[in-house]
Formats: sequence, C-alpha cells, structure tokens
Amino acid sequence: MENMNTPPPLTFEQVMAILEKRNEVTFAKLEEYRKESLRKSEESERKFQASMDEYRKESLRKSEEFARESAIKSEESERRFQESLKASMDEYRKESLRKSEESERKFQASMDEYRKESLRKSEEFARESARKSEESERKFQESLKESRSEFNKSMRESKRQFNKSMGELTRRFGEIIEYMIAPDLCAKFKQYGFNFQQANTRQEIFDGKEVITEIDILLEDGDSTMAVEVKSCPSMYDLHRHIKRMEEIKTYPPRSVRGTRLYGAISGAVVKKDIRDGAFEAGLYVVCQTGENVNIIPPPKNFVAKCWDVTGV
Repeated sequence: MENMNTPPPLTFEQVMAILEKRNEVTFAKLEEYRKESLRKSEESERKFQASMDEYRKESLRKSEEFARESAIKSEESERRFQESLKASMDEYRKESLRKSEESERKFQASMDEYRKESLRKSEEFARESARKSEESERKFQESLKESRSEFNKSMRESKRQFNKSMGELTRRFGEIIEYMIAPDLCAKFKQYGFNFQQANTRQEIFDGKEVITEIDILLEDGDSTMAVEVKSCPSMYDLHRHIKRMEEIKTYPPRSVRGTRLYGAISGAVVKKDIRDGAFEAGLYVVCQTGENVNIIPPPKNFVAKCWDVTGV
C-alpha cells in the first residue's frame, strides 16, 4: 500500500523540461529588470536636465537682480557722499568762523586791558617821584610779559583747536572717499588681470602686541590681495610710508592676506606727476578719483607690478 502512494521517479527528459521552464522564467525577469533600469535611467536624465535648466534660469535672474541693486547702491552712495561732504564743509566753515571771532574778541579784550593797565601805570609813574621810577618800570615790564604770555597761550590753544578740527575733517573726508571708491575698484582692476571679489576698509595690522598700521582698502580674490592707500592728495611721504606699510603687512599678515600674492596701490583725488612716477617705479598701481568716476592710471610700458609673496606664510 505504501509503495502505491509514492510518485514514480522523474525521467531525464522530465528533469530537463523543468529546468528549461525555469530558465525561461529567469530570462524573462532579467529582461524586465533591464527595461525597468533603462526607463529609470532615462527618467533620471530628464529630471537632471530639467533641474539644470531651472538652475540656469535662476542664476540669470539673480545676476540681473544683482546688477540692478548695484546700480541703485552706487547712486545712493554718491548722494550720501555729496550730502555728507556738504554738511562737513558747512560745519567746518561755521566752526572756523566762530573760533576766529572768539580769538579776535579775546585779543581785543586783552589789548584793551593792556592799554588800560599801561595808562594807569603811566599816570602813576607821572605822579610818583623819581624814587619810584625803577619800581614802576619793573612792574610795567612784568605786566607786559604776563599779558604777552596770556595772549600767546590763547593763540596756542586756538591753533591747537584749529589743527584738531582740521585733522578730524581730513579723517572724515578720507573715510568718505574710501566708502565711495571701494565698490568700484574690484571691477576696475579686471583689465589688469585681477578678479577681486571683495573690498574691505580699515583693516588693522597687529604685530602681536598692538596695532602698528592700517590698510585703507583691502581687495581680495582668494589668490591675490591688494592694499590701497587712500589720500585726497598723496605726498612723497605718503608714498614712502605706504611702501614701508607693504613690508609690515608681509611681516604681520592678517588672516585674509596669508597665502596670497600681495600687491599695492595708492589713490588720490589729485596725484602729482612725481608721485605717479615714484609709485610706478616702486611697482605700485595708481588710482585717481575724478568726480564721480574712479580710474586706474595706465602704467608705463616697462611697468612691473611688485608682488609681496605671502603664499608661504
């Protein structure tokens, strides 16, 4: 009875038929998997192309928006500069006039007092006898010396206040010029092979203990940097001081200068010929502010820009 329920063994032909059937199913699944992979790859490529098109459109839109904002900021900067300059000059004129009138008033009061005192002493001298003549003369001379000393002290104080006001005005004028020209310098230097992306002002230089100098404008592009000294009318002293400053920057470079090739430039609203020639000879660029524009004075044909190499720092 047990032998009757046991299935008969498969023949070789039956085993081969079963294996062939399984292979057909496996091949069909592999073909289906290949087609699905191809479809997914094409879908990924389509999505990638769509993403790139969207990125290019967005980049173009942001570039146009940046250009519009830059034009607006440039106009606003010029307007603020003109307003600040006018206010500073008006304030300086008023303060100078007030101090001049005050000094004149004190001088006249001092002279009136001196005349009164001299007249009194002269009358006293006339009344007194020859016995007191020497004493009267001594007092007169002491009084005269005291009056002169007070007058000189008043004039020195007036001069000190005037110099202080002029120094403050010059400093504020320099800051206004830096604020005005800094945004345009990056674009202007492209014609000389630089690709500056950032302009920072008032970069302090430390020697590890204290501030030893300051960079008016520092242009940066990652590989190169440029230190620009800004003056209304640079002198030969300013030029030599900036050349020395370049050595100080190389010796104590701030983080933004380390690992770069450092160049130098000097800028002014009025740059005399001897200053230009001296700057070019030292390997410095020369920038001139003319009205609303900032221009780089073309260097001579034999000009070679000096590079203070800080790449190894």
